[in-house]
Amino acid sequence: MYAFLFVIAAYWIVWYWIAMYFALLIMIGVWLANLSEAKSDENYDMFKIFWSFLAFIIISVYFFNSSLPHWISNLTNAWFSEFKAWLLNQEEAIFASHPDYFTILSYLNITDQAKLSQEKITWINNSNLKNVIVQNIWENPSVTKLAAILKEIKTTDLSKLIVDPLEQQNIKLEASEIQNSIYKEVLYPPKKYQNEGKIYRIGTFLTYFIYNNRDRYYDDSLVQNFQKYFYDSNPDVTVERMKKLGIKYFLTDLNAATIDKDPRHDLTMRFENLLRTFKSDKLELIQTDSICLQVALEEKAPNYLTIAWVNYESYGTWWETIPRWQKQLECYNHILDLIKQNKITDTTYPYLKPLANYLTTNKVTDQNEVLKIFQQYVGHWWLALFRIK
Repeated sequence: MYAFLFVIAAYWIVWYWIAMYFALLIMIGVWLANLSEAKSDENYDMFKIFWSFLAFIIISVYFFNSSLPHWISNLTNAWFSEFKAWLLNQEEAIFASHPDYFTILSYLNITDQAKLSQEKITWINNSNLKNVIVQNIWENPSVTKLAAILKEIKTTDLSKLIVDPLEQQNIKLEASEIQNSIYKEVLYPPKKYQNEGKIYRIGTFLTYFIYNNRDRYYDDSLVQNFQKYFYDSNPDVTVERMKKLGIKYFLTDLNAATIDKDPRHDLTMRFENLLRTFKSDKLELIQTDSICLQVALEEKAPNYLTIAWVNYESYGTWWETIPRWQKQLECYNHILDLIKQNKITDTTYPYLKPLANYLTTNKVTDQNEVLKIFQQYVGHWWLALFRIK
């Protein structure tokens, strides 16, 4: 009863102040309307001028003491200082703040990356820049490779390769121009490169930058349709069913199961069935920020679920809770074993090389320090993109 009265009172207070706000606007409108009425009385004209001037002063003071400071505060405290200083354009600012978006968008928006890359390379006029790119782009050029090389050229000291300072500046300037053109075509793909492949989307807020997202998405945030219509204990069968519907990509929010508050844990169960499907050989991992998921997919070991999905609480055979920190710790220990056994190479677990090199070079042995490093580098993160072969 008390809770009901509290809710009623809260609603009444909210709507009371909304009503008062609009009543104030109506009063100001009536006041200004009366001031604008035409009368021949000279004294009344002076009266109108005085109150009009007073109204102008009141509104101006309110504006300069509320809206303007708020606007200035937003500008000074907001991020993207390079964008505000015109050091970055709109497209550069997007990928500077979200570098993990580029690979995903280049696959989802561009239908032929190799062709686009070759086109951009033919546009390059500077012979030195073209030689550097051709030597490093290898036989199968992609937009992601080309953009990464151009970005590195822009930020690298070229004095060891090019003596002439003017030539160095020209190379960096043209690299910046080509990179900007790539960014624009990835975000706003021209007709000949537009990718129309259907996307199976589970969660994620990565929608705005994806071309034609209204028609290409098959949304299933709670994994209900996946469980009803696609799932099979054989992952290859599941993927084949999706392929028959014309679905080409799998975009997944790795935190989707964290909202499961049902005592039956149905969402967690459905999500783990989805996770088992990721082991299919008919799926190609394009991008993920979860190193634990990468390791689990590379090994597909019996403890795959424990290592791969560290973002949510799991439940054992007797419904006992397996906390996420416990799974994260198991993932950390597994990676640490790989490093100790010297299994990190250019071909096996290459994404772990920066972490392995750092721990080895700095001879980090303190367990607490190692744990802090792992928590920063091997987080549970949020996204994975697969391509259906």
